[in-house]
Amino acid sequence: MTARLAVALALLSSCGRIDFDAIGDARRGDGGGPSDAPCTFGPWGAPTRIAELATAQDEYGAQILSDNLTLYFDRHATGVDEIFVAQRPDRASPFGTAKPLAELGTNNGECCATLTPDQLELYFESARSGTPCLYRADRASTGMSWNAPTPVAALCASATEGAYLTQDGLTLYYNTATPPTDYEGAIFVTTRGMRSDAFGVGQAVTGLAAAGTSGYPALSSDELTIYFEGHGSGGGPTHLWQATRGTSGADFTSAAQITVINSSASEQDISITTDGLELFFASTRPPSMGEDLWVATRSCQ
Repeated sequence: MTARLAVALALLSSCGRIDFDAIGDARRGDGGGPSDAPCTFGPWGAPTRIAELATAQDEYGAQILSDNLTLYFDRHATGVDEIFVAQRPDRASPFGTAKPLAELGTNNGECCATLTPDQLELYFESARSGTPCLYRADRASTGMSWNAPTPVAALCASATEGAYLTQDGLTLYYNTATPPTDYEGAIFVTTRGMRSDAFGVGQAVTGLAAAGTSGYPALSSDELTIYFEGHGSGGGPTHLWQATRGTSGADFTSAAQITVINSSASEQDISITTDGLELFFASTRPPSMGEDLWVATRSCQ
């Protein structure tokens, strides 16, 4: 995610899953939701570029919603970052035409939306105040536009990015940042008692040190696996990492790169479907036109 908000800040300084589908009806397990039988995942297949969403602009920041059909992502168009949404009719079909969410944008680097499963509450990052931090928007129904965003006060005292909401909407993961030198930092988690409550300052997520500076997390739906981007101890481009834990609320351990997906290019902005069978991310690998959205799939054996 690093380069996009850098552009925005530079500009500032100068002026139930539904129905049956081919993938989603597989038995679920770790990384999935309720299931009739446990799932043992096969290996990730070779990633494919989501050609129908690729343009000459950069696409990144994808997050697949809990219906596994709706994808929020960012497009760096006409010098600014703007949030878009695209949908597909089923898991085997391509995504339709992406639509911009103009009501969220201020031309100051909006990025990386995360939503509650009912799609009535949305968190994202924006540099509209001069420093990137997290904002919240809501709406009364999915057929309505989003209300004017407001900053998450407790998380805007310093640079914060990479928001991710768990399925109950009560836990928010995010990462610190030190722009313009580093747009990853450390991953934090904060909770609230009910949806009407505001999130406070979080606590650092432990067990991810092997990834070096890290950010933009996403969790499996059982919350036992955390996926994120990290530079590694040697620095260089960001790659995709994961870490696991035995029970929800425990510390994560064994942080490691997802080597079967990573390349010599940059990989970042990870998201996974509720059944754990599709992994979305952004990459600059060929034939990307700058940065494009990619997806990898695996089977439930």
